[in-house]
Amino acid sequence: ESIESDDFRAELLRSYNAHIIWSKELSQSIYAEQNIRITVELNHTLCAFGQWYYSESRYETEALIPNLAPVLLQMEEPHRQLHQSATHIKRTVEEASDEEYHEALISAQRYYHQNTLSYLDELGVLFNQAIALAERKSEDAHGQVYAVANYSRSSTLLLALGALVLAVLIAVSLTRSILRDVRSGIAYAQEVAEGNLLAELGTHSKDEIGELLKHFERTVYKLSLIHI
Repeated sequence: ESIESDDFRAELLRSYNAHIIWSKELSQSIYAEQNIRITVELNHTLCAFGQWYYSESRYETEALIPNLAPVLLQMEEPHRQLHQSATHIKRTVEEASDEEYHEALISAQRYYHQNTLSYLDELGVLFNQAIALAERKSEDAHGQVYAVANYSRSSTLLLALGALVLAVLIAVSLTRSILRDVRSGIAYAQEVAEGNLLAELGTHSKDEIGELLKHFERTVYKLSLIHI
């Protein structure tokens, strides 16, 4: 969702800038000193924004971003009037006779400032509102991604900590077992050294140290038989 809302926000910015450029081109046409030709798009359904506005993509985006639908609905009329203002200016200039041309041109310029720019400003406010909603949606989506990432990182740290604690406990347990066998072996060796060949080692573990002590005990036992 974050990628989709980011893409939509970028598309809104492009569309708004495209209409600003459209307005500038219209202005340059009616203020040209000669060969006035108005070539901007006159049909509001055929500009890039208009094509998107009247497509299924618009409704998919409205479902994605809460509160966007009312803003887009308000954009339809000023957007239509903006393009129609260019149609009005074009007819005013092109249908004027030679005698009426100068007055028609002044009228077109006045209409541009009073109407075209007014529609553009109104549309700009709505574009900004739609962009703000897209930004809010993007921030929420990014926040959810960060939350999942933080949760995963925390879970990994907890698992690592748990594994470390388990390793320490195992090491402590093994160390105690080894020390117990070593102490038993030392005590047994001391008794044998003092001449007690009948001393008993007692129980011992089944690891390498335990096996060593077992062989030691058997050796002492064999020595005791010879001594007897």
